Amino acid sequence: MINIEDFKKVEIKIGEIKSAEKLAGTDKILKFKINFGSEERQILSGIAEFYTEPELLVGKLVPVIINLEPRVIKG
Repeated sequence: MINIEDFKKVEIKIGEIKSAEKLAGTDKILKFKINFGSEERQILSGIAEFYTEPELLVGKLVPVIINLEPRVIKG
């Protein structure tokens, strides 16, 4: 659980998925390019087992927490 003060720090933006593909060498990770209007970001997510055709997600609008610290995943 987080308190309300921590929740107030969360910055959420709606972005459009421009590309979605399975990350090579993994079973669970999808790689997305998401456009937020003023910028585009690459985001990795461990949801590949739930989306067997990630290209169907292209064009969808999704909420993203954009002020998380970056992490290295799979090098």
